[in-house]
Amino acid sequence: MWIAFSAAAVMAACSVAYSARDEGPGALADGGLQEAKVDLPAADGASDPVDGGDPDSAPPDGAPDVVVAPTNLLANGDFSEGCASTWRTNAVVVMDDTTARSAPVACRVCGMGASGSWSLFQILDLKSSAAGLKYRADAWLRAPASGSAATVSCLIEVFDAAHKRVQVSVSPVALMSGVWSKCSADLTVSAVAAATAKTLEVSIVGSPVGACLLVDDASLALLP
Repeated sequence: MWIAFSAAAVMAACSVAYSARDEGPGALADGGLQEAKVDLPAADGASDPVDGGDPDSAPPDGAPDVVVAPTNLLANGDFSEGCASTWRTNAVVVMDDTTARSAPVACRVCGMGASGSWSLFQILDLKSSAAGLKYRADAWLRAPASGSAATVSCLIEVFDAAHKRVQVSVSPVALMSGVWSKCSADLTVSAVAAATAKTLEVSIVGSPVGACLLVDDASLALLP
């Protein structure tokens, strides 16, 4: 798989399910299941706050607007709980707290296996979906001084109930040893994908075997 990290109505609820991968992109293996509830924006047609509220609650004239950061739909995106607590992978993962971009740790991911590729990913179970929903996946990546990781990409993928991929967005990034680089992938759910969408997968994927990579501050946001 290339970087797990994939308008009438908006998704009413979303829970995050974590699953192991065994045969490359999109393959699922039996494993534990955890859920995290996420509040999403109201669907089209939902009522807006009524005008005429408490005037004291409004910002004074000339005051800057308050910018609210989008909710991160990924669990443990900063790896503060460790690499293996919520993330799944088909690579060797080692915590490395000496070169983290943000406290306390980052993940060192090293390729293994005959396929020559590796991935670090999470899967979100979509309770409902709609065409036009916009997602952005971000991650900060760094090739360690001991060697660079070739062909690194960020992915957002949409799968149907049979786990057949119905839409994908791939964003490759070139890494330099000792420098953190941001990888971003954007995906707008198509009408075809919305009709059958069941899960959305965010991945960080690289190759070849033996190459290593540092990963930190990963996120997935539902954009306005």
